[in-house]
Amino acid sequence: MPETAAGLGKVEIVRMEKGDAREVARLFKAEMPWSVFSKMGVRFNARFIRWMQEQDHTEVWVAKNSQGDILGISCGTLDKPRIYKNVVKQHFLRLWLSTLLNLWRSGVIAWLLRAAGERIRPQKPIPRSAPRPAAEWIFLTTVEAARGKGLAHRFHDRMVADFREWGLKGPYVVLPLASNKQAQAFHKKHGARFIAEVPTRGHLIYEYHKDLPPDGQ
Repeated sequence: MPETAAGLGKVEIVRMEKGDAREVARLFKAEMPWSVFSKMGVRFNARFIRWMQEQDHTEVWVAKNSQGDILGISCGTLDKPRIYKNVVKQHFLRLWLSTLLNLWRSGVIAWLLRAAGERIRPQKPIPRSAPRPAAEWIFLTTVEAARGKGLAHRFHDRMVADFREWGLKGPYVVLPLASNKQAQAFHKKHGARFIAEVPTRGHLIYEYHKDLPPDGQ
């Protein structure tokens, strides 16, 4: 049932529909600037997010007000490496053609150059106190007007419910930008443990691991 968030009216968290994908892609771009998908344009990114949602044990959720406006987005999966491999395998030709069409974008060129530089230059091993889990809360963000009104907490509860339904036994990973202090504070509040700093394509990401809370919490 829809719930009332302060100043937002009735807000419902529902599964992303095809018509939502472009707006989800726009919000994703701002949340994950280190991702090559955020450089490939809204159309490409929207398509890739829909393909992700088609995979088992993966879901994309959106928060909508009574007018149908998207106020926030969330996506999680039980096994991120597997779903990415599956998407590439299932849609290889369309991905290849779309990539070729978007290579002219300056953001894509810069990303490729950074990626090549990271492979060429010797990289220091990232000290981790625990191996990175396959399960991941891939993205979470809300529009500016919806921040501080409880939507992120509702997305958290939805993500926890999904992980339980999918049978997650160990921790999952979240990867906020080092500069995103608000996201870090949110995840720490919900029990996330800092693991490592991860330089990625010109950005610094903080890796956090989180166990599911006990049932009933």
